[in-house]
Amino acid sequence: MNYPAFTTYQMKTYDHVESRSNNPIIGQINRYLDYCANTRQMTKATMRSKYSALRSLVADTKLKDLNDLTNDVYDRFVKEERKRNVSARTINNKASNIIAFVKYWREMGIN
Repeated sequence: MNYPAFTTYQMKTYDHVESRSNNPIIGQINRYLDYCANTRQMTKATMRSKYSALRSLVADTKLKDLNDLTNDVYDRFVKEERKRNVSARTINNKASNIIAFVKYWREMGIN
């Protein structure tokens, strides 16, 4: 399936990421968010948290595909968050959401 860029979970501040909607990472994230919302029936608050974390990751790292996500890319993302004085609690929440996203794709064996 081809999902539009975060349509269901789109926020007003997403404009700068949406312009790169032809990147595979957008489809990968949409499929994951669709799974979370429809199969796992996660709450709107949880979905906003997941969306926000993944949106930040894509926007800050300019990630184009999940296969490009390495420990080094993730470490640079966390360092940038710290430089912007993002709280440790928020960084840990984003980390949990990013880890869940990666785990989903590994378990599903989908590219």
